[in-house]
Amino acid sequence: QEEPFVMKRDTPAGPVFYGFCIDILDQMAKDHNFRYDIYETPDRKFGVQLDNGSWNGAIGQVLSRHADIAVSDLVISAQREEVVDFTKPYLDYGVRLILKKPVDKEQNWWGFLAPLDGTVWWSILGAVFGVSVLLYILHRYSPYGSYKQPHGEEKHHSDLKETVWFIIGSLMQQGGEPIQNFISGRILSTFWWFFVLIIIATYTANLAAFLTVSRMDIPVRSVQDLAGQVNIKYGTVRDSNLQSFFRSRSREGGMYERMWNFMVGSEPSAFVDTTVEGLERVQQGEYAFLWDTAVLEYEKNRKCDLIIVGDPFYKGGYGFAMPRGAPYRDDLSMTILRMQGSGHIEKLQTKWW
Repeated sequence: QEEPFVMKRDTPAGPVFYGFCIDILDQMAKDHNFRYDIYETPDRKFGVQLDNGSWNGAIGQVLSRHADIAVSDLVISAQREEVVDFTKPYLDYGVRLILKKPVDKEQNWWGFLAPLDGTVWWSILGAVFGVSVLLYILHRYSPYGSYKQPHGEEKHHSDLKETVWFIIGSLMQQGGEPIQNFISGRILSTFWWFFVLIIIATYTANLAAFLTVSRMDIPVRSVQDLAGQVNIKYGTVRDSNLQSFFRSRSREGGMYERMWNFMVGSEPSAFVDTTVEGLERVQQGEYAFLWDTAVLEYEKNRKCDLIIVGDPFYKGGYGFAMPRGAPYRDDLSMTILRMQGSGHIEKLQTKWW
């Protein structure tokens, strides 16, 4: 069983199997007029080749002719193709890693300052007072400033606090008293408004990006990050195609060798017996589970405390396995192709995911 591909529900009449793969199998049975009986593999494994050359799991059941077809999220691989036949892929396959979501950072009441560097904020503060003083000097010594003009009873000199208020008002886009009633003051005010325009636009853009990016501190963001650290344990399902992939690629050296050696040397074991066990370890924390993207997406949608990171790797396809030379392989493959062409597969994906 692997949600949502194949699931089992116990009923008074006996177990009932349902899921994405069962819907495809039902369509095959309808197209080619056959009936089927489903049973679970005794060891509940997908199937890998053992040291003695035999196969366990679903692949072993097909090889021994106990089953005519293995219906599950079986990955089509070269090693498996050597001993069984597969239908055409019914769904794309890829591997990603799933982690427990980090706890959100504590509320920062000074977070509104984060979009700009501290040096920029001090520079803006210095510009406010610098331009205010310069504008006051122009008022004080310009022949057209308020100090050089005749005053009526209601006229007054524009002192320093009024120029500061005008500059701060402009910075906050709230305007201010129109005290720059002479050409030099207007030129200075125009340059200040242009400076404010640039600052406001930059701050707004950075603030939007700052609020969009998650506040969570994700420890790893790719399989490369995972391979380069030792604090978080990671693993996959024991006796699975993915475990065989890591074992074979480890002989080439590099990243996969480091990952395989880390998983093999971990205590307790980094490998789990089932997907459910792997997800339970992820929810306990400090563990990353490497598995099929389709399965992880399904689980993430049901468990809000999980997060999938990284791009898919080890890409391939899922197929149904059957004995070599099975005469019904092409017929079943044609059903899959017709379902893909008609959009039926996409409807099933929407239904189950």
